[in-house]
Amino acid sequence: MLFRARLFAAVACFLTLAGSPGAEPLAGPRGIIVFPIPQSVKNGDFERALAVPGVDGLAVAFDWSALSAPNEPEKYNFAQLDRQIALARAHHLVVELVINAGRGVPEWMFSPPPAGLGAKRLHFVYSHHNGGGPCTTVDIPAPWDPIYQKAFANMLNQVAAHLRATDALKDVAVIKLTGMNTQSEELRLPAQTPQQTGKPCVTDSVGIWRNAGYRPSHAQQAFAQLAHAFARIFPDKSVALPLIVGGGFPPIGGFPPHR
Repeated sequence: MLFRARLFAAVACFLTLAGSPGAEPLAGPRGIIVFPIPQSVKNGDFERALAVPGVDGLAVAFDWSALSAPNEPEKYNFAQLDRQIALARAHHLVVELVINAGRGVPEWMFSPPPAGLGAKRLHFVYSHHNGGGPCTTVDIPAPWDPIYQKAFANMLNQVAAHLRATDALKDVAVIKLTGMNTQSEELRLPAQTPQQTGKPCVTDSVGIWRNAGYRPSHAQQAFAQLAHAFARIFPDKSVALPLIVGGGFPPIGGFPPHR
């Protein structure tokens, strides 16, 4: 449990860093935010819910790859983002911005240059709800990989620049701190094994991480870099961090002594 306690301490530390230096912590935005579950979007329930009295905002949620131009590293198309912002404005609602990494990492991240950035691919097969869901492929780089960290920050910069250019940044009330994800926006990394889930299709995540040189300190460092990127790029926005309380990280080792 040491890793979890230390990681949560790091979460608190870096969320504090997201505020202005020397400023008193401010209460974040409150209210009801409607999240776009695919089936509810398809059948119209999502948009109907936006008109319900008492709803305060909507989540504009995308996988990173959904914003990415295919086969064009670090090039983005914001048409879908603009449509969702327009929907929020039409209903006079604030926006919670969510950009998922994890399975949403663009494929060009792994392609060798010049077609891609050449980050090392870590291939996982994951089953949601501890083996209760279908087996899903999740290909990610190590979150501490400098190539990955730089590309993620570049994406955030381009999103922020586009929102400023279209005068839409003022509609964003809160941003979810993402970048270490699996299938959703929660802070977590693949940690399952076939023995744990009872599913032979699931990969041995613990073994994969060991071979990749995983240490809890690497994960903490990666999270710190992500938190600083959000603080630098969106300095005046509130940040939300959804957490998986149990089993969210591979159970490998403890923290080294501080030096």
